[in-house]
Amino acid sequence: MTPNQRQQKQFVMRALFESACESLKQGKSAASARAMIRLDGMTSAFHELDPELFKYGIHLSVLYDELCAQGDTRDRNIRATREP
Repeated sequence: MTPNQRQQKQFVMRALFESACESLKQGKSAASARAMIRLDGMTSAFHELDPELFKYGIHLSVLYDELCAQGDTRDRNIRATREP
């Protein structure tokens, strides 16, 4: 995978994460779950294809779980930019 392709995929993964967090913030748990299911599907697809994207997907999923446990998604932008 080229660096440009990897960057595009990472952008899509981040957009799904943002969508899930925003939906959760608005009380739309079903929409949030759908976005996370799509993110998890992408993460699974990258398991053997691209370890870097796989790790990033896991990082976002863990971060989402932590934010759900806290009940606060305000700092998601800062935390999602950190490397896994």
